[in-house]
Amino acid sequence: MATTTNSSQPVQARKKTTARRTSAKQTNEAAAAQAAELAELQAKLAAAMKTIADHEARDNGTDAPAQATKDAITTLYRPSGEAGSLKKGFNLQDAMGLEDDRDTYKAIQRLVHRNARRVGLDASVDFARQDPGKLAMVYKVARNMPGAYLTQERFPLDWAQADLVKQYMRNVRKHEVKNKRMPKRAERKRKQLENQDGPSRAPVAIGQGSDVEGTD
Repeated sequence: MATTTNSSQPVQARKKTTARRTSAKQTNEAAAAQAAELAELQAKLAAAMKTIADHEARDNGTDAPAQATKDAITTLYRPSGEAGSLKKGFNLQDAMGLEDDRDTYKAIQRLVHRNARRVGLDASVDFARQDPGKLAMVYKVARNMPGAYLTQERFPLDWAQADLVKQYMRNVRKHEVKNKRMPKRAERKRKQLENQDGPSRAPVAIGQGSDVEGTD
């Protein structure tokens, strides 16, 4: 009896190999694009920090911008209330000492939001219940940048980054609720109450201020 062979098998195998290669290539290209975007944001922020350092150096009558910046850092404390709410709190850009430098504020905002996205923070979970390790990673990246503005000398307990992360989470929630990919706030709160019978997580001791959600 003659043995029959499936001539389509080699073709299918080649198709699967090609698909895997295409997927790997797309993944590598996406990673490269993300790395390039992050590098661009870091370069813009570094340039903005240099401009600030130069201005502070001129104000202090010295030709050593880096030293002048280090010596002239003013500690900024978090105002009371909710960031982003003129009725309940304060303007975050102003509180960060960048009221006249929107470009630097926007560069910092994009950097922190991107870092929050990269570490995988869960926007459906309250800020106080976020993974403290992931939050620490977000804060560390911005603090360690050359000429960094978001130092703990300037912002004790990383409060400015904490509020930028909360801002990012509110934006994500609004987008996801609008597109019906996340329950509304009341439903999320109900589920949280139902899950309180299980092991509770300790509040995150990084950052300051209330964790007031939006009306999504």
